[in-house]
Amino acid sequence: MKIAIFRDDGIGDLIVSTPLIENLLKQLNVSIDLYCSIRNVEYSNLLKKDKKISNYYVIPNKYSLRDKVILGMKIRNSKYDSIYILSPKNINYIYAKISGSKNIYGIVMINTGKNNLDRYRPVKFLITYLLNKHE
Repeated sequence: MKIAIFRDDGIGDLIVSTPLIENLLKQLNVSIDLYCSIRNVEYSNLLKKDKKISNYYVIPNKYSLRDKVILGMKIRNSKYDSIYILSPKNINYIYAKISGSKNIYGIVMINTGKNNLDRYRPVKFLITYLLNKHE
């Protein structure tokens, strides 16, 4: 089984995601690719050295359209069985959807604004389209 995890935020966020990675490894024949920020490269190297992940890929801070398309094609060609989005950025949900994976799991952020209206990320009407399961 081939799994991708998107965690392209701070190092602390990746560290608290380690138990998920360890639990996924308990399954037989699991290969995990991590998509992370430049801030997570050192910890990603440790995870790879400890054989908790197979590979990691750095998502650039500043995306050009060309970079987005290249990364999207790379993700699509990897043919992941499952994708876990642990960093709720809209671009990560889009990458997961174009991956063709049948199982997409993610975190949905809900912020209540000044006028007591809830704001969702991704936007509420896309949640059921983009994700199979969410929390």
